[in-house]
Formats: sequence, structure tokens, C-alpha cells
Amino acid sequence: MTSVFVGQSVSADTRSQLTKLARLTAADLELIQQRRRDHNRLGFAYQLAHVRLFNRFPTQQPFEIIDDVVLFIGLQLDISPDLIGEYSTRRETDCRAPRANPCLTRPEALQ
Repeated sequence: MTSVFVGQSVSADTRSQLTKLARLTAADLELIQQRRRDHNRLGFAYQLAHVRLFNRFPTQQPFEIIDDVVLFIGLQLDISPDLIGEYSTRRETDCRAPRANPCLTRPEALQ
């Protein structure tokens, strides 16, 4: 099971940046809507915002959750920020699956 560290918040300076840098554009929303479930849409958008704010992806093990960021993203998507916990415990895509798996990019990876 994946651990999650929660409860971090951002500074006042970062809060002002949050409203500028983490505001989702129409193009962002189009990408986000391609995700199948609410927790996937929230998690994808959260990671997008995290990269824009901190120039890095959130730590994955344990999954780094910054409450202010996930709340701001959840409000924009009309998705409960509580679903980030479900996203953080998702199963990783298995790239060893059958040929139809889109994560396979090289024929030698099938062996």
C-alpha cells in the first residue's frame, strides 16, 4: 500500500502564485476530461498544478499532497479533494501487459 503524507500547506507567497499558475485552462480541462474517473482527473490535474508551482512532480512514494493545491484543483473541477487519497493508492500501469497496452512503445518490450 502506498503511504501518503498529507497536511502540508503553502506559504502566502505561494498562495498568490496558486491562483495564477494552478488555474486550469480550457486546454488543461480537455486533457483532464480524458481521464476515466473523478480520482484520476483530480490526481492528473493536481500533478499538473504541482509541476507549475514547484517545477517538479510531487514525491510519489509516499505521495506528496499539499492541501491548498488539491483543494484549489478540486474546486475548479467540482471534484471532492478527498478523492486524492484514492488516486494516491492507484495501481501502477503494467507495461508488461498484452500488445494492446498503449504504454508499450518498442517491440522488444513485448519479450
